[in-house]
Amino acid sequence: MLISSGASQSRVTVNGCVPEASWPSPHLPSYSFPYLASLVYCPKERLDHGSIFEPGVIQVLQIEIPDAVGVEITDEALTVELSDGRTVSVPLAWHPRLLHATPKERGNWRSIGKGQGIHWDALDEDINVEGLLAGRHSGESQTSFKRWLEGRAKRP
Repeated sequence: MLISSGASQSRVTVNGCVPEASWPSPHLPSYSFPYLASLVYCPKERLDHGSIFEPGVIQVLQIEIPDAVGVEITDEALTVELSDGRTVSVPLAWHPRLLHATPKERGNWRSIGKGQGIHWDALDEDINVEGLLAGRHSGESQTSFKRWLEGRAKRP
């Protein structure tokens, strides 16, 4: 199994088979899961000897998401230590609320969802480990972020 990360999303390929987003048929089902997973369809011609997949059968490939156990934030990056020993670092610009926060606000985080996410009360910001591993940026709209910034400017 090869797991590689692109600029904006993770891609899982197994023996040359591809995730559902790349399936050639629009008739195959698409589901989302609360963990990093992908439905994988492998046509007969893509299988090689010793494949773990059955030809023409849809399989579910599930990858366990580790917990966040530590957080470090610099002016340039958000770095999260994971329970499996890995460290994930993303540009702070991907999370504008953290980018505009004070060092004290950045340091005041807590684990949520049994370690599957990180929350900053003062910033009303949540980031989940799955999103970090998938390379997702903040999904906040420009309008929402602008309102949040204006609200901060009004604080004493």
